[in-house]
Amino acid sequence: KRPPPRPADLISFSPERSETDVSEEATKELVADLKSKLEENRADIKKFEQTQSDLQKNLVHADSQEKKAETKDNLEFVERQLCGLQEEECKLKENLFALSPHEARLEKARLLSAQHAEEEEKRKEEEKKKEAEMKEKRRDQRAKVIK
Repeated sequence: KRPPPRPADLISFSPERSETDVSEEATKELVADLKSKLEENRADIKKFEQTQSDLQKNLVHADSQEKKAETKDNLEFVERQLCGLQEEECKLKENLFALSPHEARLEKARLLSAQHAEEEEKRKEEEKKKEAEMKEKRRDQRAKVIK
């Protein structure tokens, strides 16, 4: 009778996973987790910004000193929370960019796109102002001719 084969003698039919595959997979999971946390953080920031805006309106319309004091306290609390959330967002982004340089490039592209959109909006506003000024100038000239 033959003894059973030792594990080292058996041929493995499953492909071995290299360490780089495992580390890439772990990195992908970390990146996905960081993205998820960033989205949650951004949602919280939006909520607190809305609350801050509401409290500022309430502060203007507060009718008593007691109500104003309470609103100011709440506003200070919300502002502290916002600062903390913004710091957390920066740290999450730093970690994300350290793990995935591709994400850093995407963020840079998003920021540039937003900046271009903002510049375009300003340019359109300036054009509208100039156009309105020119219309007014033409009206004034017509009024002078008519008189």
